[in-house]
Amino acid sequence: MSAIAEAWERTKRAVVEVYRPHAAPNAGAGLHSLRFKRDNASGEETVGIAVFLRTGDGTSTEYEFSCVVPTNEELYIRMLDSLAEGFRTSVDRLMGLPS
Repeated sequence: MSAIAEAWERTKRAVVEVYRPHAAPNAGAGLHSLRFKRDNASGEETVGIAVFLRTGDGTSTEYEFSCVVPTNEELYIRMLDSLAEGFRTSVDRLMGLPS
């Protein structure tokens, strides 16, 4: 597995760990789906994490965190690790938890 692929796996695991404590305190609430994506439509390659949360009343909200992908492999790996940590901090704030 390449270093970038390993960084992606770490990022995915970190995001899942962030949401595990919030998963369905009742049957209707919690993580709805999670996706990782790359988008070249803007002309710059970006990488992002989009999370759909379904609340207890059945409504869904999407949260997306993204940044421009560096061309240097070492910076790319550091960016993925930082993205996971930034995601964790943002989710804690959204959930009203201390960071």
